[in-house]
Parts: sequence; structure tokens; C-alpha cells
Amino acid sequence: MTSHHTQTVREQAYHVLVEASNSDEYAETLIENIASEREARDLIRLRYLVTTVIRRKLTIETVLNQFIN
Repeated sequence: MTSHHTQTVREQAYHVLVEASNSDEYAETLIENIASEREARDLIRLRYLVTTVIRRKLTIETVLNQFIN
């Protein structure tokens, strides 16, 4: 994985979501691990993206399955 500070907020959100789904780590813990490397506004955006995807996971999967099947 590339350095956290060279990734966009969206790229970091993606990596947090993938790592959280492939490990026992909570997404918030993973975000906290990189918090010191981001500006406050980027950290707010990162948390928003990650929590929205987690909260809307079932809806996202339902919509995607309509196009995949």
C-alpha cells in the first residue's frame, strides 16, 4: 500500500473498508491509526465516507446485484 499522505481521501476510505472487512479491526480503529497524517477536514470526510458505506452496505449490495445478475 502506498503512503497514507499521498492517497486521496476516497482511496484511503477504500483501503480502510477493505482492511476492516478482511480483518478483526474496526474501521474507526484503522482511521485512528492514520489520523495524525491527515488534516482535520480530510479526516472528517474520511470518517463520513467510511461510515456511510458501512451504514448503507445492504442498499449498495442490492443495487449492485441488479446490475451484476
